[in-house]
Amino acid sequence: MSRIRLPVPVISVGNLTWGGNGKTPMVEFIARFVADFRISPLILTRGYAGGDEARMLQRHLLGRPVKIGVGANRAATAASFFEKYGYIDPHCRKFSERTCIDQEEGSHLKSEKIGVIILDDGMQHWSLWRDLEIVMVNGLMPWGNRQLLPLGPLREPLMALGRADAAVIHNADLVSDQNLKNIELEIQEIKNSLPIFFTRMAPSYLFEVGNVDSKIPLTAVFNAVVLCVSAIGSANAFVQGLGKLGAYYVDRLDYSDHHIFQAEDIGTIKKRLGELESKFDSKPIVVVTEKDYDRDPEILKHLEPSKVLVLCSKLQFLTHRGCSEDSFKSLLKRISGSEMIRIFRESFLSLILAFFFFCLLSFHFSEAQMVPAMFVFGDSLVDVGNNNYLTFSVAKADFPHNGVDFPTRKPTGRFSNGKNVADFLAEKVGLPTSPPYLSLKNNKNNTPFFMNGVSFASAGAGIFNGTNRALGQLIPLTMQIDLYATVCEDLMKQLGSDGAQQHLSKSLFVVVIGSNDIFQYLRSSDLQRKYTPHQYVSFMTTNLEPQLRRLYNFGGRKFVVVGLGQLGCIPQQRARNRTEECNEEANNWCVKYNENLKLMLQRLKSSSELQEFSYSYFEVYDVMQNILQSPATYEVKEACCGLGKLKATVPCVPFSSYCNNRNEHFFWDFCHPTEATDRIFVDILFDGPLEYTFPINMRHLVAI
Repeated sequence: MSRIRLPVPVISVGNLTWGGNGKTPMVEFIARFVADFRISPLILTRGYAGGDEARMLQRHLLGRPVKIGVGANRAATAASFFEKYGYIDPHCRKFSERTCIDQEEGSHLKSEKIGVIILDDGMQHWSLWRDLEIVMVNGLMPWGNRQLLPLGPLREPLMALGRADAAVIHNADLVSDQNLKNIELEIQEIKNSLPIFFTRMAPSYLFEVGNVDSKIPLTAVFNAVVLCVSAIGSANAFVQGLGKLGAYYVDRLDYSDHHIFQAEDIGTIKKRLGELESKFDSKPIVVVTEKDYDRDPEILKHLEPSKVLVLCSKLQFLTHRGCSEDSFKSLLKRISGSEMIRIFRESFLSLILAFFFFCLLSFHFSEAQMVPAMFVFGDSLVDVGNNNYLTFSVAKADFPHNGVDFPTRKPTGRFSNGKNVADFLAEKVGLPTSPPYLSLKNNKNNTPFFMNGVSFASAGAGIFNGTNRALGQLIPLTMQIDLYATVCEDLMKQLGSDGAQQHLSKSLFVVVIGSNDIFQYLRSSDLQRKYTPHQYVSFMTTNLEPQLRRLYNFGGRKFVVVGLGQLGCIPQQRARNRTEECNEEANNWCVKYNENLKLMLQRLKSSSELQEFSYSYFEVYDVMQNILQSPATYEVKEACCGLGKLKATVPCVPFSSYCNNRNEHFFWDFCHPTEATDRIFVDILFDGPLEYTFPINMRHLVAI
């Protein structure tokens, strides 16, 4: 069958199965990449029922030199756009009057002429020749039941993968490593030379159905009852992704792909909302995808007075088995002709010069600054104020007497009389304290603040998303890493992909988490009936490991990981004991968790997939044990600030009393150390021996 060859490079994004493979987000990614080099792409889409995909692309790409043509006859649609705008001939060096760019024309005219064609859902569009064939594969359900339409979802036999130039496994973050490997092997059996890339949809923000310009943070669904309503190809990915944002309960109503909502559907949704409200005694939130919104934004307004939010997500590449966003972009560049290459070079020249001067400013550290940035993840032991910005959080320290010894003598959100571990770690490497992420999120240009690091730590947070729900809003570890992913994206925009990777590879990633999960188990009879202590602490490390892998995939290379201290010896636990002795059962759980954590870190270090992974583990349990065995030096039982037995019955609140000899107290309140204690911890973590820091201390980690 003869194919029409268009006068510009053609990139096809398609799939073998019906719907839900990430084609449209990939089309948008490619269009943005090309447009960033002042080359105008033309997206050719068939336009399915409702026209949702074309409308969403128009919204996202507004203001960029991108054109969108809708029609089943894509060759005819392309011809009409060429007639109207002209095109860049990739083979001509002396530009003709109509089809090439005159060198005296400005960049505005250059951007009007079409330089690249992007076929949306183009794999089965046989009539057009393409220079690059990209096949999207849904990692959650790659081939369905392996039957061709109408018996199954396959549009073509799997052997059609032989025509592809690249394969992209989408929703890779929701798929186990073993399943990913199985998909890779099956693709390689058909075409061994095919490069395979991995992507995910990274949630960015929400907006209200009635106001597309309202950017609502993802924390809006924390601890909320949520009803997911969607008519897309892969509703499972949408629902699972939303569940990771910390919703209290997630229900779903799924419709067929491209379904146009009718009045009877609105009635069904309202009925389900009523059932959820009766069940949970809470107003549920409806969340839809952007495609559902763009298909018919008006019909969704009929769900009022219920709150209806639209989830906005971006395609994000995951570095896996040597394939990355950079290598995918290199593939895009290689398909272009000489003229496109010339324009790339012209654009790159100015970018390289700008980047060179930026590097002189940003990467020339002072002698005292040992790393470019520090990113902090964890709980109240390292929270520097994120929870101050969570309206419905109970876990806050923004009141006296917290902060009494801080330089400002004011409460800051730290559960301490002064500075905490995060502050002292930053001082050790010559950095300012990493600011709380939520203090920066509304700033229009966050990147300068992100350059030296950010803290995502949140009081009450745990490894498990469900830990401490009773405290209201908080940021569990999974969500902390989701927020870091947005920071990583901003850094890549500012520094370029290579520059950001270099920046992050030298930075420190501090993880202090797990205490709240142990406390949750201590007070939950349901958890204790369901799991033995051994099973529970094993689940903790099992859930932590993929989060550390995510940080590695987002550029992290140097990790500082802190184990659990003697949680059974905090004043709160002693006060519950008639003899004021430690809860040794809880301490034993901490010992077992730390053993599992060390084994897990060693496993990551030896993994062939994480070849650049380095870490320093801090055995805070042993350090704490040594100090607690020296009661002549420190007050180790009673808290400095609080009320009741051991000042641990009532937390440190404005009407609590607090001690004067704070440097001689181990504990500030019922469970948090004093500033003096945290200073000792960090001194040992930074320069301590192998007895407490494994396999190297933090100073050696920084030097790698």
